[in-house]
Amino acid sequence: VFIMGYSNGAQMAMRVALEAPETVAAIAAVSANLPVADNSVCGHRDTPVAVLMMDGTADPVNPFKGGEVRLGKLGSRGMVMSTEETASYWAMLAGYVGEAETDTLPHRDPADPTSVNVWDWHEPTMKPVIVFAIQGGGHVVPNPHFKFPAMLGPVTGDLDAPQTIWRFFNSTLTSR
Repeated sequence: VFIMGYSNGAQMAMRVALEAPETVAAIAAVSANLPVADNSVCGHRDTPVAVLMMDGTADPVNPFKGGEVRLGKLGSRGMVMSTEETASYWAMLAGYVGEAETDTLPHRDPADPTSVNVWDWHEPTMKPVIVFAIQGGGHVVPNPHFKFPAMLGPVTGDLDAPQTIWRFFNSTLTSR
């Protein structure tokens, strides 16, 4: 089973991976981070899962550097870890020590104000953890085809989330 979620759906994907890791081959979480300990009701099995994350540094809902998740007039949804802390947690569960390998995706459109950095933990016998940190990106699913409402922030054209997520999921099948 693969689980891909966006925003609250990404929170759900992470919760399943924490509470029932044996049921999933991999998850992809877009525009969400793990809640801080005192805002979490998740049980933790401390079992590694293959994880892909995509978070924007200018996300007006899910703060890239951690903090309070706010949904406009709907108010606070509590506090979350930063993207870096969330990724480091998954990497630690998978057994990685040290920093991720880093890279930058090619920039396709000079008019696009975003760019994409990649943090990648991978070893042949370990569960991969990959983060696409969208510099200047908003609370959106990255893709070159569809634009979200402006209030959610910029969408990068440098990353096609559905294709990238499927390639990630497919790679976990061949590395098992």
